[in-house]
Amino acid sequence: MQVKIRILSVIWKLIIAVMVGLAVIEQFGGLYPHVYSLDDLDKLAYLTIFLNVLVAVYFLIDALWILIRRRKDDKKHEWCLGFKHALLISIISIGIIANGLLPIVPFIQPIALEQSSMVLMLYSPLMVVLDWLIFEKKGQMHVLSPLAWLALPALYFGLIFAGVRYSYIHLPYAPLDIQSLGTNQVGLALINIGVVFLTLGFIVFVIDSLLAAIGGTERKTRHHHPRRHRSSFRRRRRHPSKSNSSSQNTNQAANETQNLDTQDDTAYGRDHYDETFSGKRNV
Repeated sequence: MQVKIRILSVIWKLIIAVMVGLAVIEQFGGLYPHVYSLDDLDKLAYLTIFLNVLVAVYFLIDALWILIRRRKDDKKHEWCLGFKHALLISIISIGIIANGLLPIVPFIQPIALEQSSMVLMLYSPLMVVLDWLIFEKKGQMHVLSPLAWLALPALYFGLIFAGVRYSYIHLPYAPLDIQSLGTNQVGLALINIGVVFLTLGFIVFVIDSLLAAIGGTERKTRHHHPRRHRSSFRRRRRHPSKSNSSSQNTNQAANETQNLDTQDDTAYGRDHYDETFSGKRNV
């Protein structure tokens, strides 16, 4: 199912961008004058804040993209669709962790449970999933797309380790502490996170494929090349000399055959005339 009313899609995306953006600003001290420092980067180190900043920025750009674009082409209905899918899987994982694992796992350090935190942990994942289900054309995911979506969590953990290495931020999560746990244990934890993320990505891909099959959306195949017919037609049009030469040869052969027939008729007429008059003379 896809709602193709563009203005509704734009309004929904703007609501996500504004609501999530205000919640992130609230986490940094609110709208009142605030002096920001490097200590505020510690809040960006939390995966919830990091992903929701990307959510606010992406959906604002996507809403503007849909609003100002001129061509109504389904292929360009969403801006940077691969990044949106990676963000979708990441924000779903945030919703699962925040609402399922935080009360159970003791080593996860949650941010303050305020109204803005509820927006970032619950409403934001729910609204992003609804945007995918309602407004996005199904069947645009590839079977290998979940592998590409791993780039977003890899970027996050790379920035975390780089920030800790150069003392810009403090380590947000205890399972990432290499000094106390060791490289092997931290690496094993990252592999487990990657496997869970990849599994979730394939689950979303299967759901997208089922929705595309139910809605009658045909996936792209590499067997259909409509441009080949145009190119062959253009090639035929680019070389008219070949067809002209072949037609000239055909006309020349026909003229030669007609000339030979004319010569044979002329010779037969002469012989018949000679025989007729020679017979009269003999009589």
